[in-house]
Amino acid sequence: MKDNKKFKRAIARFVLFLLGRGLKTAYKLDNEVREEFKAFPDNTFIRMNIAPYGPALAFSASGDRLCVYGGKKAKEVKPFIEIEFKNIDGALQVLLARIGIAEAYCQHRMLVYGDLYKTLGIIRIMNKVENYLFPGFIAKKLLVKRPEKEVSSLRFYLKVLTNI
Repeated sequence: MKDNKKFKRAIARFVLFLLGRGLKTAYKLDNEVREEFKAFPDNTFIRMNIAPYGPALAFSASGDRLCVYGGKKAKEVKPFIEIEFKNIDGALQVLLARIGIAEAYCQHRMLVYGDLYKTLGIIRIMNKVENYLFPGFIAKKLLVKRPEKEVSSLRFYLKVLTNI
């Protein structure tokens, strides 16, 4: 049983790593994502956390770059907005694209701390990143309205994987 939780946390850690890379890439390539981040003051941290002992991802935009933190650094920052999944199983439902983030919120699989209005901007950013990261048939299931892509998915994938 304990090994199963370790395996699930390892998967969640890997997917959060890819999500962090996807956020950085979207910030560089997509003007709408950059504009959404401009609504937050510089060096404002947003954290996604899996309770009670799961991995975390924190990110902050300042100027022309997005800083992404994982692991212990992500847990140490004081976030302006925190999205906390109640358990690893609920988090994996979202991270593995079985349900969308809006549906997870409606099903009480996660908690949001901070300004709920500003959180909607984070949801829009996540929708853009999901639209780039997931193939069309999965994104169509997750997103009510698929946002427009400014770059091709292939270019986005290459940028995520090479981190150039």
